[in-house]
Amino acid sequence: MWNADPPSARAAISRHDGIIQEAVFSPGGRLLKARGEGDSHFAVFEQAQSGVSAAMQIARNPAAEAWATQQFPWVRMALHTGTATFRG
Repeated sequence: MWNADPPSARAAISRHDGIIQEAVFSPGGRLLKARGEGDSHFAVFEQAQSGVSAAMQIARNPAAEAWATQQFPWVRMALHTGTATFRG
């Protein structure tokens, strides 16, 4: 995608980031780190169900977009549950 059409690829990645942010913020999540490695994002939620809800939105919403590129960006995720302590 980057080699074939860089402007469209930039727009696609920008929209990809927007979809993730919307899904994280919608159930009250916090985006702690964006662009950790490549296009990765790190978010936390107070409730595990909120994380699952966000993951479902992130998995579904790209398919509903009208992308300027021939393919939409792939998404892979991991969910971890357990007690966390906010440290700054």
